[in-house]
Amino acid sequence: MSGKSKRVIKVTDFLLNVDNPRFETTANQREAISTMISELGKKMLVLIKSIVEEGLNPSELLIVTPFKNKYKVLEGNRRAAALKLIQTPDMFKDEYKSFTKGLHNILKGQQGSKINEIDCVVLTDESEANKWIKLRHTGENNGKGIVPWDAQQIGRFDAMVGGKERIGLQALNFLKNFNDKGIEEKLHRTSITNLERLLTDRYIQSVLGLEINDGRLETNIVREEIKKG
Repeated sequence: MSGKSKRVIKVTDFLLNVDNPRFETTANQREAISTMISELGKKMLVLIKSIVEEGLNPSELLIVTPFKNKYKVLEGNRRAAALKLIQTPDMFKDEYKSFTKGLHNILKGQQGSKINEIDCVVLTDESEANKWIKLRHTGENNGKGIVPWDAQQIGRFDAMVGGKERIGLQALNFLKNFNDKGIEEKLHRTSITNLERLLTDRYIQSVLGLEINDGRLETNIVREEIKKG
C-alpha cells in the first residue's frame, strides 16, 4: 500500500497520536485519552453527545497512517478518543467519576449508538499528512485554508436553511434595497451582532419606530424616515 487511499477502519484499530500538538507528549494510549478528558472536560462530552445523536461529520474524515499493524490517527484524535470512550464508557470510572456519569447519561437508552468502524483517509507519507493538517489548523493562509464565515454570512445561511432571517440581517437587507452606495459601503463594515443588540433594545425600537413580532422586524413609519434612523 502506498500513497493515499480511503478505507473503512475499525475503531479498535485506531492508535491515538501520543505526540498530538494540542497537548504535551503523552506516554501511552490511555494517558492520551485521559489528557483529553482532563483538558477538555465538558467539551469531550459535547462531542460524544453529538456523535451519538447525529453521527460523524461526513465532510471531515480522520487522517491516519499505518503504524504497527494498526493506524495512527494524525488528524481527528478527539473524535477517535470519543469513539473509544463510547465503546468503553467505564474506561476511567475511578479517575473521572463525574465525566463517566455524564457519559453514561448520554449513552442511556442509546443502544446501537456505538460506531465500530468509520471511513478514513489513509496517507502512508506522514509529511504529506502534516501539510494538510497544518493548513487545516492555521487559519486562512491567504485563501489556501478555511475562510470562516462572518456573522452576516452565518445569518444568510441560517435564513436559507431555516427560513427566517436574523433581526440584524433583516435590517441590513432593508437598507440594501435603497441602492445607496454610501450606505452599502458602511453595511460591509457593520457588525450584525452589535446591530441586533441595538434593535432588540425596547428604547431603540421606540426611537426608530420599530417592532419585533414573531421574529420579524416591522414598522408603520415611512421607509425614508426609517432609513434615516
